[in-house]
Order: sequence, then structure tokens, then C-alpha cells
Amino acid sequence: MLRALALSLALALPTAGAASAYFEPDYTPKPIADLLDFDARYDAAIPTPEAVLGYQSGEIIFTPEMHAAYIQAVAAASDRVSVQTIGRSHFGRPILRVTITSPANQARLEEIRQTQLTLSEPNAQIPEDQPVVVQFTHGVHGSESSGYDSAPLILYHLAAAQGAEIETLLEETVIHQIVMINPDGANRFAQWTNMHHANVPVADPQHREHYYEWPWGRTNHYWFDINASGCLSPSPKRARLSARPRTGAPMSPPTFTRWARTPASSSRRDRAKASPAFEPVRFRPQS
Repeated sequence: MLRALALSLALALPTAGAASAYFEPDYTPKPIADLLDFDARYDAAIPTPEAVLGYQSGEIIFTPEMHAAYIQAVAAASDRVSVQTIGRSHFGRPILRVTITSPANQARLEEIRQTQLTLSEPNAQIPEDQPVVVQFTHGVHGSESSGYDSAPLILYHLAAAQGAEIETLLEETVIHQIVMINPDGANRFAQWTNMHHANVPVADPQHREHYYEWPWGRTNHYWFDINASGCLSPSPKRARLSARPRTGAPMSPPTFTRWARTPASSSRRDRAKASPAFEPVRFRPQS
């Protein structure tokens, strides 16, 4: 009987080689300067995410409160950045619109907005000094963390990079970051993942870090998938916005992107590598 039990346990346990496939001891979170693969100088007066939040990208999942804290810190330090609360989630978390552009454009955002709204009219003429308006919407699904954990790195680069190239980009472009569209789901996902991750990243999909309890993090506070459902359900009394705010209305950006995703079964290393922060983020169309 004991011999049979020992044999069963031996067959059930993975071999050393198989077990090592589940662990990734070679991964070390990297400073933001190593992640942003740009030939650019950065303004030391603009705080990095790790300086404000205490963690490097990929080390943990940043919570909505951490995102908001970093945005406010950058907005206070940079004349390229302004921030508005455009609504709140069902649980009362702020949904922020971060506007990044040149200081000169920051001073005339209302003029740019008014002009942008006329461009859909027949025979509209685009003024020479009208910048392109671009919107990045982060975090529609709370469990697709690279979609919103990329936001601080993008913000840092746009706020801190120095040189003629970035100055021209910001003079010609108004960039809105919506951070984030589903903070309630993102908070649920971040709390679970940060609570259960191991010191050494574990890729085993059966590990508790990757095997979430229902209702996961994908949905909003009331478990609606605000991407698939497109749900505009009643909002809290103190909020104008419900499951999906009309973030495109103020400037009607002609370029609109939604930032997602990372497979839910991936390890922290894979989540970080899948993040746009690990690839150079180029904002100009390639010819």
C-alpha cells in the first residue's frame, strides 16, 4: 500500500526540468530609462513612475489610485501636461483625461477644441496651426493590465523627453490619455494579482496569481463588459458618467486608440514584455 502511494506521488510530482519551466528567475524589473528605447534626454525635474510609486514597471500591477497619484505628480511638474476628471466610476473612482501637448497649445486648448468641432462640417478648412488630436483610451478591461500599466511610461516620455523631435511632435499634436476607463475592474485585478504573486515570477497558469475568482477584473463594478456590452447603465448620483463616458465628444479626436491587452494567464514577466513600454512607442505614421 505504501509502495503504491509513493509511486503515485512520484508520478504526480513534476520533474525538475518541468518545474523550472514554470519559474522565471532571470526576470528583473527595469528602470524606466531602460524600457524607453529612445535616443532622448529626459528632464530630471519630471518624476519617474518608480520615484512616485515606489515600484518599477512590471514589478506589480499599478492600482487606479497609483495611476492617479503619478498623473498628478507629473501635471504639477510639467507645463506640457494638464489633467481633468471627466467622470467617476460606479464606485466613485475618478476617470482622468490627461492632455499632453506643447505649453503654447496648453494655453489655447479651448480654441483648438472649438476649431476641431468644426472640421466635420462640409468644406471645412483646417487652419495651418491646428494640431492633430489623438486619444489613447487605457484600461477598458481591468484584467488586461498592459493596456493601462503602459500609461505612466507614455506620460513620462511625453512630459520629460527633450529635443527638437519631441518638441515638434507636441507642437503638432494634442494627445489625450484616458486613465482609466474601467478603474473598478482594474482595481479588482490589481489587488488580486499583487496579493498572490510570488517573489519569483511563476508562469504556471494554475498558480493562484493567474487563476482569479469570479467576477475577475474584466468587467466594471456591476459586472458589465463595457467593451462587448457597450453598456450605458445608470450612474451614481455624484457622477455624470456611467459605464462608458463620452470621452471623444470634447475634441472629437480623428485618431482614437484603445490600449489593451495581456493574456490573463501570463506571468509578470510576460505582462511586462507585452506592454507597449517594451517596444519603442512611435507616434508618427510610418511611410
